Amino acid sequence: MSQQVLLVEDDANLCYILSLLLEREDTEFVAVASARNAIRHCQTSRPDLIILDLELAGDEGFALLDWLDKNPPAKPIPILIYTARDVEYRERVRLQSQFTQVFTKGRISPAEFQERVHQLLAKAS
Repeated sequence: MSQQVLLVEDDANLCYILSLLLEREDTEFVAVASARNAIRHCQTSRPDLIILDLELAGDEGFALLDWLDKNPPAKPIPILIYTARDVEYRERVRLQSQFTQVFTKGRISPAEFQERVHQLLAKAS
């Protein structure tokens, strides 16, 4: 059975690059450009991993996290925050969870990013 990765990213070029980087036979890759579309997707399907850019329009990235807190799935969904913004201390505390990892774009190598995704997918199985 394939695992599903939901990428919430509004940069189409980055979506394409990440889909190539994460391409695996047993992984379905779904990309959406907004938290609203991610919520719609999560209402009908349970991804095994969410890769989330916090820098969507306004605080949209946090809107998805708030929705997941209010509508928790039966089994927690690992979340990899992959954002260009420097996450402040209070935001890091809010994001801290055994199922959430935070990385700043440009400060993690593609190989390390790929390895983290694979680790989180293994945790999800």
